[in-house]
Amino acid sequence: MNSVEGVPPDVAMLPQFVEAAVPGTYKKSFVGKWSVGSAVHEMWPLRRGFDTSFGLVTSSLLDWYAHTVVYTTPSSSGSGSGSGAGSGSGPVTIEPPIFDWHRDDAPTTDYAGVYSTFALRDEAISHIDSLRDGERLFLYQAWNAVHEPVAVPEEHAEELGIAEIMNAALNAGELQVRATYLGALKLVDDANAAIFDALGDEAVSTVWVQMSDNGGAVPYGGNNYPLRGQKAQLWQG
Repeated sequence: MNSVEGVPPDVAMLPQFVEAAVPGTYKKSFVGKWSVGSAVHEMWPLRRGFDTSFGLVTSSLLDWYAHTVVYTTPSSSGSGSGSGAGSGSGPVTIEPPIFDWHRDDAPTTDYAGVYSTFALRDEAISHIDSLRDGERLFLYQAWNAVHEPVAVPEEHAEELGIAEIMNAALNAGELQVRATYLGALKLVDDANAAIFDALGDEAVSTVWVQMSDNGGAVPYGGNNYPLRGQKAQLWQG
């Protein structure tokens, strides 16, 4: 399965089970990176049980500000999409960057030029803030970070509180890619804290789901020690 071919439409997903179990109880919102089917709209979030969706439907952003992606074409020994480990081996053709930033089924310029982690954080908070009295929220949050190519807003590193952790990594002999990875991960942690704070009293009536889609990719800054392996291996870390 890759982010284009995806999960077959006849396979039920979590929000569909939620709706079947407690019909009409939860507003079901998807925010982030879809990555389980983008070839046709039948694979997109609104056809898989969500009431609203926002983010990218493929597997990773090439540019975390312009919200563009790059595809690899199927090779002779496999297929893949997006960048990095997990793509099929053999010759591939890199296509020009494609804009992949959608609200429901349509491209959107919402949060244009905004660092993706901040955009997805603010979108999630907007769903919480819009809840009416007695309304419950099922929120599936799938961060683009820390998928390669990893990026941080370096010009604001000090004020964002990531300069210290990045400099500490470099001073300890880590590569720049590892330092950048740690900075990007710190911003995800901070975004999660902001979302949790926004929940307030709504926390008791909200189902908030997050999950990593794979283990860390060591060439791009990941480190799964003491667990074995990494992304695209049998042992995922």
